[in-house]
Amino acid sequence: MKSQALNFAEWITAILLTVVVIVLLFVRAEYAGGLWRDECASVQLAEMPRIADVFQNFQRESFPAPFPLIIRAYGAMFGTSDAALRAFGFTVGLLLLAAVWTNALLVTGPPPLLALALLGLNTTFLISGTTMRGYGIGSVTILLVFGLVGRMLRHLTLSGVLAAFCASLLSVQLLLYNSVLLAAIALAAIIVSVMHRQLRAALTIAAISLVCAMSILPYLSPFWNESKSTIVLRSQVTLGWFWRPLGMAFGHPIQFTLALWGALLMTILAAIIARSFIIRPEKPAAPWDNLLFASLVVVISVIFYFAFLKIIGYLTREWHYLALLSVLAGSVDLLAASLCSINLVRTVRLSLVIAALIVMPIANWPKLKQRQTNVDLVAQKLEHLAQPSDLIVVNPWTIGVTFNRYYHGGTRWVTVPTMSDHRVHRFDLLKEKMMSPYPLADLGDIVGSTLRAGHRVWLVGGITLSQPHETTVPLAPAPNSAFGWNCDAYATVWSSQLGDFIQAHAARGEPIPVTTNMVVNEVEDEPLVAVEGWRQ
Repeated sequence: MKSQALNFAEWITAILLTVVVIVLLFVRAEYAGGLWRDECASVQLAEMPRIADVFQNFQRESFPAPFPLIIRAYGAMFGTSDAALRAFGFTVGLLLLAAVWTNALLVTGPPPLLALALLGLNTTFLISGTTMRGYGIGSVTILLVFGLVGRMLRHLTLSGVLAAFCASLLSVQLLLYNSVLLAAIALAAIIVSVMHRQLRAALTIAAISLVCAMSILPYLSPFWNESKSTIVLRSQVTLGWFWRPLGMAFGHPIQFTLALWGALLMTILAAIIARSFIIRPEKPAAPWDNLLFASLVVVISVIFYFAFLKIIGYLTREWHYLALLSVLAGSVDLLAASLCSINLVRTVRLSLVIAALIVMPIANWPKLKQRQTNVDLVAQKLEHLAQPSDLIVVNPWTIGVTFNRYYHGGTRWVTVPTMSDHRVHRFDLLKEKMMSPYPLADLGDIVGSTLRAGHRVWLVGGITLSQPHETTVPLAPAPNSAFGWNCDAYATVWSSQLGDFIQAHAARGEPIPVTTNMVVNEVEDEPLVAVEGWRQ
């Protein structure tokens, strides 16, 4: 009787959870507003005049070529308005739900309570996973790979092999990080297969992985060449550096989500140990294979992911861990489902999920209603206020990628430092400026001539103002300064140098309000300032 009541409660909770996640996805799509710079870069890459241009520039946005081609095809069918592109993100969210439920049908059996809660209520997925980047759709595909490969351990059929192969191939073609996770999933599955002397399954999984690895070989040269420019992003990777953004990837509120993951893992670990000693002689094959497979995936994927990030050495944010988080959530769900004969585990799982269902939507609601950027609003205001003889200066240069999408006025605009292309992130051009002895010389001439002529200079993103009687010391050309290739240090100094120039020569300035009735995400909430007049 207790098991029947738990079954009913689990299914009702899973269905309610799915509905709530759909509502949250809709709210996010409704309130996200304009695209921020990373999204703009993806869309502007896809919109380049020729497909050949996409293949020549895809490496600048960190995703294999098929991802921008998908955006290009989507835009051709539905347009590239903000509303249409937010609908794309909403669709990705629905696909995640479909992948979670598909895995439940393929492998776990019981409703996917934990995967739904850990991913569907996660702000990292709801916000970053539904943007116009490859992290969301890449997470969907690698989650499917996890389920399909897990299914192969029990049922090796031709249709299952083909499905696993297609999902694996698609996953690595959409998100490069997935190649590491695919290797972890495959290795875990091969270990389980070899332990049961299922060499056919092991060889099949190895063959799928090998073909997928070969499919990304053409991308290695472009990404390697781009790494010579993105050296300006490199940083020393430590274990602490790895865990901090991973902790943030668990979602908001961080303390609650970390406690939720910790409680789940501790409960599952205790249940595995208890079951090992209490019913060790019985050991049903399928549950124990699932336990071993999921446990190996958790351990190997974290190790492989850390090693991969240490090799590339780039600064990361929480969205870079979304694919890893999806695999971990799928693994935790499978671990719990494999212990479903223990009512205590089921009760704890259901209790934690209900707590998450109550707490997380309420806690996440303000973040879900945040605008992703205000640069689109700044651009609209400048189209009405800026005169053709004025000058718009966008600081730092990364905001120029967003401004390039939204500004359609006739006033000349430049970035700090000046660059010739703002459709995508041109770290090669940034590197050239960092190596230049006078990176802001042309910008100073343009700003000075505009002010001397009596016209306004509009500052998007603001400037850094020094204390009275202080002057910013320029950095030596990279990598010969104390900061080496640290692009953030150079951006800070350039902003201060521009601020020194404005303080010294502009007669007056005023902030221009850019009003909105919504809170704007801190990643791109930029001020607008107008300066004019000249003093020697």
